[in-house]
Amino acid sequence: MNSIFLFVSIYLAALILISFWNKKKSAEDFILAERKLGNWAAANSMAATTIGGGILLVGGSLIYQFGISALWFFIGKVIGYLLLILFIHKISHQIQTKKYCTLADYFLDTHGQNIGRLVSIFMIIIFVGVSVLGFSGGAQIITYLSGWSYNLSVLLMLIFILLYTIAGGFRNVVRTDFIQWIAISAIFILFLFSLKGNLPLIQSTQWDFWAAGSRFILAFFVAGILFPFSAMEVWQRLYAIEKRKDLLSTMSKFLPMYLLFGVVLCLVVMLIRTFDATLDPEMALVTGIVKIFPSSFVALGTVAFFAAIMSSIDSYLFVANASLVHDWLDRKKKHSSQKIEKNMQWTLLVFGIIAAGGAIIWKDLLDIALYFSALTISISLLTISSWISKQKISESTLLTGGISSILLVHLSLFFVPVDVNILIIPIIGFVVGLVLDLGFEKLLKLKIDSSSGENRI
Repeated sequence: MNSIFLFVSIYLAALILISFWNKKKSAEDFILAERKLGNWAAANSMAATTIGGGILLVGGSLIYQFGISALWFFIGKVIGYLLLILFIHKISHQIQTKKYCTLADYFLDTHGQNIGRLVSIFMIIIFVGVSVLGFSGGAQIITYLSGWSYNLSVLLMLIFILLYTIAGGFRNVVRTDFIQWIAISAIFILFLFSLKGNLPLIQSTQWDFWAAGSRFILAFFVAGILFPFSAMEVWQRLYAIEKRKDLLSTMSKFLPMYLLFGVVLCLVVMLIRTFDATLDPEMALVTGIVKIFPSSFVALGTVAFFAAIMSSIDSYLFVANASLVHDWLDRKKKHSSQKIEKNMQWTLLVFGIIAAGGAIIWKDLLDIALYFSALTISISLLTISSWISKQKISESTLLTGGISSILLVHLSLFFVPVDVNILIIPIIGFVVGLVLDLGFEKLLKLKIDSSSGENRI
């Protein structure tokens, strides 16, 4: 207990010291680090923010149940990120000249106000929602490892995240991500090396890439590919890169780090299952670390989980915050730098309290993860449709597809249990919406042509 308190205190002190060193200079610095992010800084930040408490618990649960076949989600996301960089590179001139700050900016610029507003609203909902997941998953991890109460764990995370995000904005998020990524990767690699001699003991069934079954694998893989197209926490970092040519360099550094972590996480959880196949899947990673490793490792594990949790929650809150302030409170882009900064600080505080409060009420990690993942896919489909159509798809078609997708996700909650199938439902809803819209447009055109013919007669 004392070693846990010591390691966590050192880690949090380091975060606060870095946060208050050379603080922000302007509103653009507060929002996007003055768009001067280097490729290594961006890559480290993306790696840290994509590994959170939710992915550790939910991903750990899936690996514990399905073995190496859960890696399909990570493989899908790597492919999705590769596709995303092609898309971002294609619109990079627009990003630089139009000074995009949010995903909604892209839709406002290319398709219209209504679709931009829809995207902005759901970016706020989704990222406050996944912040709830981060707080809930993080508090459960910290409570189990340290013995601190659940509510105290939520409160501690909230206080420290708000301290450094309000103090320095996006630049501080990126700075602290560097420490957090080093902590996460180093400690998990240490876990793996300490157990590497036991790798031959892993059962052959856990090495089966198809063990999860075609339905689950398809859902993991497709969800992984689609996620990056609305992963605004990643988009923000790509927006903030100083030079256009650094986009590819950044992703070439980030993707191996992300996939390597996915492999390391798989191996650690598979080893835990080898030692004990009776654990609760949702907490298998944490429970296994406590059972298998000595107390000093448990203390280091607490720091790693703390780092993973905070590096994702701060980014999620910042996305929701930027979407509200940039897309709604300053729609006409006439606010002064001081006004923008003040609004962002207040909304960070409000969103942080809402997300922490939500975590105290809503503790079912899998339900939270699957629901907000389905909404994420709905927004991703809008981005992909815009890309495939070369930005020629009409605003009404995007609106119909997006609304249909979101509605079907919510209707399904009343009729089917929340499981992996919910990840396919938004795709079905989107396709139905597109068909309905295109069918309506065709009928309308036929009616107009018919009326024109009658008038000529």
